[in-house]
Amino acid sequence: MAMLTTKDVLDRFQIPYHRLAYLFSSRRVPEVGKTSSGCRLYRERDVETIRMALEDIKSRGTRLAQSSPEGRTD
Repeated sequence: MAMLTTKDVLDRFQIPYHRLAYLFSSRRVPEVGKTSSGCRLYRERDVETIRMALEDIKSRGTRLAQSSPEGRTD
């Protein structure tokens, strides 16, 4: 079973670090295993959880944009 680093996950999803950090801070993704020096290590199931959380955020943003009234000035 391959373990992935944070860089591997960022490369796989083509996202910036702050987006991944948001998933952890908002508790959309549970904390993953860490090395003794504190670096995160991801299993495939962790990566799948991240993928689902990113898709959920994207779909919510799309729904909000569609329901937003046109011509709003606030």
